[in-house]
Amino acid sequence: MTEYLIGTGGWAYFQIPGVHPLVAYSKAFNFVEVNSTFYEMPSLKEVETWRKLVPQDFQFTVRANRTITHDYKLQPTEQAIQAFEKMKQICAILNASILHFQTPPKFILQKDSVQNLKHFLSSINLGKLQLAIEVRGTAPNKLPTELVKTMQDMTLFTALTFQRAKHPLTSPKYFTQGYSVRDNTTSTSQQTRN
Repeated sequence: MTEYLIGTGGWAYFQIPGVHPLVAYSKAFNFVEVNSTFYEMPSLKEVETWRKLVPQDFQFTVRANRTITHDYKLQPTEQAIQAFEKMKQICAILNASILHFQTPPKFILQKDSVQNLKHFLSSINLGKLQLAIEVRGTAPNKLPTELVKTMQDMTLFTALTFQRAKHPLTSPKYFTQGYSVRDNTTSTSQQTRN
């Protein structure tokens, strides 16, 4: 059976007088990507509050802080790994199963950067967390073969925007805008954001 989760990226704009934006949002949608984490690391207390504001079956995904993708460009530096560990804590509190890495628009994942990604991934413990990678500098149908192989070998999601993608599916899993799909018969999780 397939389950669809509908949502957007963020909830701060969801304004109803007298109601916390996340509470109001959760009455309209059952899924959100926390995108504010890309810009700033929230306190764990704030994250706990988010989880308490929504129904138990409400689903979160989290966008990784730009320290990992923009400052250190997926290199396994101490700072990038510390940022990942904080993101992992945030995901655990929210019961988020997917962490979304978004690379800078001008960052091209070539051989050296794919090696950095491999080293980064081998330096961290994902646990049950799954990664979605949005390579903004390359069309999804033009991703380097080595990157696609790495993503397949490490069961990473391809993150994309359907509006920009002519041939979006480069892997059997994808993460995109608009909705989330879970196929309970194959335990494949395909989540999307708006």
